[in-house]
Amino acid sequence: MNSLVYLLLVTFSFDFLTFTPPMVSEFQKSPYHAIAVPVVSAYDTGRIPSIEDLRAQITQFTTLTTKHIWPWIFLNRMVGTNLAEKNAHAQVPYFLGIKGADLDNSTGAQNDFFQVWRVGLQAAKALGSPGVVFDPEFYNDYAAYKIPELARQTGKTPDEVMQLLRGVGAHMADIAQEELPGAKILIFFTGLGRPGWYTEGPASYYLSSAYVAMGLLERIKQSGYRLTVISGGEVGLGYCHSSLEQMQMKIDNRFKASLPFLDDYAGILVLGGTTTLWLDEAHKTGYFTQGYCGKCPAHNVEELQPYLEKLFRNYGYAWIWASGGGGYLAFDPQVTPRFNTTLARALDATGRASKK
Repeated sequence: MNSLVYLLLVTFSFDFLTFTPPMVSEFQKSPYHAIAVPVVSAYDTGRIPSIEDLRAQITQFTTLTTKHIWPWIFLNRMVGTNLAEKNAHAQVPYFLGIKGADLDNSTGAQNDFFQVWRVGLQAAKALGSPGVVFDPEFYNDYAAYKIPELARQTGKTPDEVMQLLRGVGAHMADIAQEELPGAKILIFFTGLGRPGWYTEGPASYYLSSAYVAMGLLERIKQSGYRLTVISGGEVGLGYCHSSLEQMQMKIDNRFKASLPFLDDYAGILVLGGTTTLWLDEAHKTGYFTQGYCGKCPAHNVEELQPYLEKLFRNYGYAWIWASGGGGYLAFDPQVTPRFNTTLARALDATGRASKK
């Protein structure tokens, strides 16, 4: 286990061009080492900015903060719309024209995704960042996580779909090696610890996005690329826990389930961890009132400190999801001091306060 931790902030509703100086300045006050900043949003379908388009913003970032900025790229750029899920953001011509996912670049969406991926890596290099964040969530169509469903949507066999998804990951590795050798790629979740996530008949499958991670890892190993993949734990660990004991059980189970891949990709794949925080019970809404978030006995951010300490003791890379649903407005100076103080205390308590 690493003796120090690298802590990343993840929060939505902004991107490279809307991450304003006051936001950057507020982030600079925090104990985080880094923040994930989208190159473009998860639902963006417009012109993809070039590295030159971002140059002025990059220069401004480097003058306002000493912390790292990790460009954040969404796989959703190449995922089609599932009308049954009634996601208004996905009901635009660009996404409606994609059947399932653009696995063979028939609409050009796959090329667009690779272009955003390349620009993100170029931005990371210009910023002096260790790497990029890859978000594999199918925001437009959660049903397409099932390989047989994605096969039906694309008119391909399950085997063809899995191979094409692997090909996406392999090309991501090629681009990463070309643009930022030595890069770290933090994937919010890989799904590699869930081999029987979905079954249909005699066949069992991982999440569709897991095959992208497999292709990425396979190409890195086969080609000897100097890249590191950090599995973020959004799926295997999750954001919330009903008790500290349950959190430890999930940590242990995730490690055991991931061992085959950790062994196969030693020196390439590492496990990172995540959690979320809330200001107090009165600020919890929606997701934060349900499931393990609703069952967690911690009433406020201060009482979440033991969960942070457990996270920091088990993972060398950790990321925190800051959401308005928990009252964590990451750039609001009226609320950030309580979160910053708790994070700093947890880091100090575990002796893991600084890792560059």
